[in-house]
Amino acid sequence: MRVALIGTAPADYCLELADILAESCDVLLCMSDRYVGMSTLRQTPKFKFAWFAVPRHRQLRSISYLMNLRRVIRNWQPDLVHFLMENHVWLNILPLLLGPLPIITTVHDIEHHPGDYSSRRIPRFLINSLIRQSNCIIVHGPGLRDGLLKQRRISKERVFVVPHPPITYYAELAKHLGYRKPQDGLFRVLFFGRIYEYKGLRYLIEAAPLISAAAPKVRIIIAGTGADMGQYRTLIRDPTNFDIRNRFIPDEEVAHLFTEADLLALPYIEASQSGVLANAIGFGLPVVATEVGELSAVVRETGMGLTIPPGDSRALARAISSIAQDARLYEELAANARSAAAHSYSRRAILAQTLTAYQALFQPRARHK
Repeated sequence: MRVALIGTAPADYCLELADILAESCDVLLCMSDRYVGMSTLRQTPKFKFAWFAVPRHRQLRSISYLMNLRRVIRNWQPDLVHFLMENHVWLNILPLLLGPLPIITTVHDIEHHPGDYSSRRIPRFLINSLIRQSNCIIVHGPGLRDGLLKQRRISKERVFVVPHPPITYYAELAKHLGYRKPQDGLFRVLFFGRIYEYKGLRYLIEAAPLISAAAPKVRIIIAGTGADMGQYRTLIRDPTNFDIRNRFIPDEEVAHLFTEADLLALPYIEASQSGVLANAIGFGLPVVATEVGELSAVVRETGMGLTIPPGDSRALARAISSIAQDARLYEELAANARSAAAHSYSRRAILAQTLTAYQALFQPRARHK
């Protein structure tokens, strides 16, 4: 099967899925040329790249980008086209330009997250247009499937649940660069990624004094951009307990942060699924996550961490402290995280479930959009 992937999702996600699919398919990954450097880690990639200068959404050069994309895909002659995310203003036009080619789209978020202003720049009606034009839809969890079916007039047979693939790119990069976990006695809790209201950072900061009282060796690392950190800094009682990196984090530093981390904190107040959690699976890293979206479902299924109610800083402090103080519990959670990457979230499992969705495209009912 020949598959053309439209890689507007996070680059690490696109690379991961393309590499998995290449076990069974001929794959062309169409991506922004700003990520060319990420492709060098895999010396002999099993799939082909098509690099594009992708303009900003409001630039008319996007028309030229679309036409180039159409030309490259048609020359590749794929059996299907898979949009890896629903988040580009102009891409809802591309299915019309491609003619009768079967289309499948991965929908990551069925609605905007609170405080996520960057995603709101994409009008929802354009996202819905791409969904309507797709023969089939992939979502990363049964809760997302149920929510999508409630919101849209889509037959259940067109929506497939495929787990978010573990992200191994940064673990491979860390190994390539020779990173090792420090032996300084500190227990590092990592909060990583875009800093928006729905990520619940304030509850982690509020939990910090309680964590320090129970486990003095815990240090909290906050790494990423998004909201104005000033509103969060005012909540911090003891700055010595924190390492704050409120900026863009390059790949090498991401790999270093996850290598050094002992625990990933996901105190979200709302969520769909999480690429940060997928990174934790790639590193075999235990987590504490709130019971929202698909986060708690993944953590419970894999046994890779503890779950707590959202917005509960005391429960968050108890969970983090218990893992930091109990070496046996920590090792059990870490072993479960490593096991997840080898079993329910393995490359083989992701491949099989994705191919099931692809094969459905060629059933008579699926071909009717």
